Amino acid sequence: MRREAFKTGVYDELKLLTAQYNELFIVLKDIDPDFLDLKYENFTSLPLDQLFKLPNSKTFWELLDIEKYSVITGICMPVVCFHNRGLVHRDIRPDNYRAIKINGNWEIRLGDFEFASKVGFSQGAIQNYYSDFGNQKSFLSQYIVSKLADIYSLGFLFFGLIVTNFNMDLGLYTVGTHFEEVETKLDEFGNVNLKNVILKAIHPVKNNRFISVTEFMFELCKALNL
Repeated sequence: MRREAFKTGVYDELKLLTAQYNELFIVLKDIDPDFLDLKYENFTSLPLDQLFKLPNSKTFWELLDIEKYSVITGICMPVVCFHNRGLVHRDIRPDNYRAIKINGNWEIRLGDFEFASKVGFSQGAIQNYYSDFGNQKSFLSQYIVSKLADIYSLGFLFFGLIVTNFNMDLGLYTVGTHFEEVETKLDEFGNVNLKNVILKAIHPVKNNRFISVTEFMFELCKALNL
């Protein structure tokens, strides 16, 4: 698949962004002449979901409050930076976040910018891939994508992390298809405030979602008493 978006300046923007905020991102180093492969900073890392499944690792609920807050900001702040630059990631999911051990501590960084595009908040761009996390069938047709799709993906990622510790097949959850099933699981979980935050983030009608990642992050922390 050719990286058409990168020919219109997205690559230069991403290279600058990831270098400037290298504590938030896997640094994008280069792209081959045929726009067929992105090259990233080389380091040893784990996919985010595997971090919580290491031997003797804690679940999200077993973390100290300051550790929970660090995980939430580590996941959300890279997307805030993306959106502040008028970029949409379009592929927010656990394995595109990498956990890196630095000086004995795990740090979370966002990577895999293969589908990134430059769009306005509500101004859509017709793409060949729809970024709402889990919509694997989206490769078959075209959709309009905005930053609200990244908010959906974040909502679903946190549902997987907080409610199931990633013990579910998140790839089955396409946009709106399993909304009621997610609602049932959140009811069983028993935190009404968390339920309201997650369901708003993954609402099938995109204009009913949070208007920004910052708002989502604030409400999520409030729901968890952080």
